[in-house]
Amino acid sequence: MMRLAGELKKDFHLKAMVSVNNPFDIWLGINLMRGNVYEKYLAKELKQNLLLPETRLHTEEEKQVYAEMLKKFDLDIERVRKAESWRELDEAFTIKVQTKFKCAAAYYNASSCLMKLD
Repeated sequence: MMRLAGELKKDFHLKAMVSVNNPFDIWLGINLMRGNVYEKYLAKELKQNLLLPETRLHTEEEKQVYAEMLKKFDLDIERVRKAESWRELDEAFTIKVQTKFKCAAAYYNASSCLMKLD
């Protein structure tokens, strides 16, 4: 929301915004938490919410959609499962599905709001 407000500036319909604990610079945030327990916890939580274990796919249609998703985005689910850091997860998954970015750093830069705010 902060990034959008910075991009739209005068066309943004709110007069003011408050942001609490906003990672204005995602690249810096990722680097500051590198290797600590919090990063591993976040990566673990994201993987649990992101990955559908095959046991949760009940219908043939669900299994087919899952297989098509893996193929379409050339996802290596084992690489995603083994990711232990936020960066590893973004390189194994996010960059595959957000195809306009060449690497995680480009994704972080484009997603950050720091350069959009005055």
